[in-house]
Amino acid sequence: MQDDRYFDIIPMKYWDGYTVEEIAATFECDDRTIYRNKSRLVNKVKIMLFGADALIQNVKIVSG
Repeated sequence: MQDDRYFDIIPMKYWDGYTVEEIAATFECDDRTIYRNKSRLVNKVKIMLFGADALIQNVKIVSG
């Protein structure tokens, strides 16, 4: 996961307190790109931390 181009979004957002706009400026991309990749990375971290329980929770949210 650390080799992911957008890996630094997570620490920038949650530990360093950057806004999405500031992160987007750092990556020279659109805010939507940051939102999309932040969500993708958070889902990966959830699975790493909580395993199958995180997957089941995601299915419940998406399906209903």
